[in-house]
Amino acid sequence: MEQWKILSATVPAVLLSLVLAPAAGALSIASPTTALAAANSANVLTTTGANRRQVASSVSVLSGPSGADLALAGSSDGFETRYAGLLAADREAGGGSTTRSATASYTITFSVANPTGASFLLEIETSRFGMIALVDDGTGNASATLGGVTGLLNGVGESALGLGALAPVTSAATTSVEVGQTGATWTLASSAVGTQVFTLDFMWNASVTSSRNEAAIRLGMPGGLATTTADDTLGPLSADGHFVRVTLTNVPEPSTLWLLGFGTLALSGTRRRSS
Repeated sequence: MEQWKILSATVPAVLLSLVLAPAAGALSIASPTTALAAANSANVLTTTGANRRQVASSVSVLSGPSGADLALAGSSDGFETRYAGLLAADREAGGGSTTRSATASYTITFSVANPTGASFLLEIETSRFGMIALVDDGTGNASATLGGVTGLLNGVGESALGLGALAPVTSAATTSVEVGQTGATWTLASSAVGTQVFTLDFMWNASVTSSRNEAAIRLGMPGGLATTTADDTLGPLSADGHFVRVTLTNVPEPSTLWLLGFGTLALSGTRRRSS
């Protein structure tokens, strides 16, 4: 009986140690980079004359990854990126109108190293936040159009990475429409051995027209038109933009779950007998 007690106490601990033991050169995510693509509209700032216009954009990696080995089942790591942009137009004087269009286009590249063939789950989430603003400062109107986001993974279109277009906004009065979109979660379950490189491409189009009134689409870039208010963001700029969050999680295999469950049952049985 005493030997059974020792075995009952030892087996759960051994099984749990096997499940939780770190593996050398374990699963990891690394090297996120982001860059504006060739199709992205160049920055423009026109602050004089009858037609005032601005196009601006930038990309950045906001956080992570830590670069840690994801050796333990359930451990995760990841990173977040941001595309910030602004498109504004203001016809200052005389009749007629001015229109400015722009294309947002950028790329994210990262890698997943899996030397031991661990089972993992890769998740990608996207969102877009900002404001469409029309300001009545003349005897006319203004309009703005924000197109849908197209997302590609390694050159292949993925609907889960896209976001829908907003309805065109046209008004002679001061009007604001909030941009608040969150897409579906793209997922990949795999246990492929080796290092995989992932490339994400995102693109959308936008345009603003000013017929004496101001128009702007604000996605996190500061406005530079001194005589225009539609391009001014009232809240924190960091809250707006197109965001991409990538998360890598070590997923326990069925055999690992069985071992963990068996160890838990054995431990439970030991406690019952000892009580």
